[in-house]
Amino acid sequence: MVAAAEQGFAAAFVQAAQFLRDGEGVESDLSRAAFFFKQAADNGDAQSQLETARNFDNGFGMPKDREEAVRYYQLSAAQGLIEAEMKLAEAFNQGDGIKADFLNRPLSITCGRQKRVMLMLRII
Repeated sequence: MVAAAEQGFAAAFVQAAQFLRDGEGVESDLSRAAFFFKQAADNGDAQSQLETARNFDNGFGMPKDREEAVRYYQLSAAQGLIEAEMKLAEAFNQGDGIKADFLNRPLSITCGRQKRVMLMLRII
């Protein structure tokens, strides 16, 4: 799978990244995993956009870059990933990687999703 991703097969990017991150069948390599997650993210894969945001946020396999993390959280959130929406809301609230804007920030969690998020967090 890693060889297929290295040859540019977009469908292999995500699986190769997961194998490299987790060390499944190959030696763990966070830099190569981050590279393949970013390739998949740049091809529109929502989960890979979230993984790339996390990688930029935490410096996993790439330099820490909060602004790039927020950009990838935005891409992932636009496709409906709740965790990305929550991370984006945190960034807007804290002004971390993006200008704090309480009046004009996007409603990161819509009403239908808000209940699911609260259930996930065991708030209700």
